Amino acid sequence: PPMAPEEACFSCLWHLPQTLPLVMHQYVEHAPAWQEVADGFAHCTALQASAIKTMPALMEAILACGEIQVVCLADDVTGEDIQLLSNRNDEVLHRVQILGSEA
Repeated sequence: PPMAPEEACFSCLWHLPQTLPLVMHQYVEHAPAWQEVADGFAHCTALQASAIKTMPALMEAILACGEIQVVCLADDVTGEDIQLLSNRNDEVLHRVQILGSEA
């Protein structure tokens, strides 16, 4: 396959740790260094099924990590896991809409 351009989001694949505090800690700790070395940290992120099942606020954490552009799903992610993520995303968007209408 052809080489990806240098500015492509695949310069670093971040495998998320298994807890939200570790997700945020890794992001805060590594993002500045990777910004210089690999044109950014976590542009591309890999989600495992275990992370989807054990971290209800996973999508909020991903949204808080502003550099993430692509979310890859590991081979162990099932249709049920995708439905769970979808339902949680709907809840997050609903909360954002409510907050936006109150402003």
